[in-house]
Amino acid sequence: MEPQLKQADMTNQYRDILILHLDALSILYRNVLRDYAKSVMDEDKYNDCLSEMIVIMDHLYPKLEGGGDRTKDLLKQFNEFINWTENIIIPKAQIEERKKLHQVYKLILKAYDVLGLSNF
Repeated sequence: MEPQLKQADMTNQYRDILILHLDALSILYRNVLRDYAKSVMDEDKYNDCLSEMIVIMDHLYPKLEGGGDRTKDLLKQFNEFINWTENIIIPKAQIEERKKLHQVYKLILKAYDVLGLSNF
């Protein structure tokens, strides 16, 4: 078994912040989906949704890194998108990356579940 990093205990305040971010992201993602259903794209809505995703990924990534075996597979999936956190232009400039917004949203939901944040 590989050594695991000691993960700091999550405070109630930090947990609540992450839950509020997911609530905001869910609303933003819903708005993007509405546009997709209409076959239109509102850049401002997409940008807001993408920005919120990146903020959440920045919060979740260290938690996933410190999660050991239970988060290893999910961390590998997130690694594909870690470059988004360094350069938000990647999903904006590359059409194939832009289409992965849905995949990232689902990964975020999985991370919340694995980290026990969806139980509140």
